[in-house]
Amino acid sequence: MKVLQNQDDFKTRLYREQSTPLVRALAGRRLPRRLVGMRSNGFICGMLMYLVSGEFDVIETIGHRPAFTYGLLCRLLGKKAAVHIGREFYLEDRPRTSIKSAVLECLYRYALTSLDALVVNATGEIEPYARSIGQPAAKVRFIAWPSNIDEPRLIEGRGTYVFAAGSSLRDWTTFFEAVADLGLPCVVVASQNDIKGQKVPENVDLHLDVPYERYRALLEDARIVVVPLLKTQRSTGQSCFLEAMSYGKPVIAARVVGAVDYITEGFNGLYYRPGDCADLKEAISKLMGDEDLRRTLSANGLASVGKTFNSGAYVEALFRMMGQLLESASAGQGRTGAKKTA
Repeated sequence: MKVLQNQDDFKTRLYREQSTPLVRALAGRRLPRRLVGMRSNGFICGMLMYLVSGEFDVIETIGHRPAFTYGLLCRLLGKKAAVHIGREFYLEDRPRTSIKSAVLECLYRYALTSLDALVVNATGEIEPYARSIGQPAAKVRFIAWPSNIDEPRLIEGRGTYVFAAGSSLRDWTTFFEAVADLGLPCVVVASQNDIKGQKVPENVDLHLDVPYERYRALLEDARIVVVPLLKTQRSTGQSCFLEAMSYGKPVIAARVVGAVDYITEGFNGLYYRPGDCADLKEAISKLMGDEDLRRTLSANGLASVGKTFNSGAYVEALFRMMGQLLESASAGQGRTGAKKTA
């Protein structure tokens, strides 16, 4: 099975061995150097992937723009590879109100009929994404997102603080209201734009737009980790709470679409009702005051990453799905005209 993808730096051995990054597929081709150098542009990337797609069984487009361009060319010029898989789309919660946005939506839906599967990070995203791209829900597949930590291990840390971080769909208003009068030290890593206009309590040590290494150091020293998430159709927050679990940090998260496939209440984390600062305050107080509970969540969170939420498991599930789709296409059960492979 030959797989072409547009991600250069996925570190998992299986992924490196069984997939070809676009930059390598383009090496030695007689194409304008400037065009190849623009492959980070999603639309250019999709066009370049189409140019070399005839050599591959599976095309894996990462990002919605490469998927759109590749899919549009498949619709207009004919699909050359047997299977097209999309990953890392981001659903917009805002309604489309202009004529331009409505036209773009129709064009995207037309192009994305090329997709044989769209991979999402939460089961709750399956129906919304299927509606968004105008495809059957069976085409949208959930694969649990992996932790970014390659070597999970218990880190006790030296700090006694509550840690919260993130820059995507975070509910800082609820978090700040919850911790304002708890009398506990808190450390927050956020972006300047997300914190704008917020009233930051005196017990919060705020770090804005810090390097990833600094974020990791603050995470390592934390006593517990809170991931304050907004309730939306799109999932987010997995990177933060999985990194926390990877270091054995007890986690509290809002019970939203991005968390429910990863956190089991009382086993590897705690939940609070989204937007409910009193419920979050109660969860923080409970966890900070119960050492046995912290140890339980820590051990089970670390085990969850080691068993399920890691890059090895993710890549194995991804390639298993590719193989199944390719087998269906080769057997004539997929799209008409899909090429057969040995």
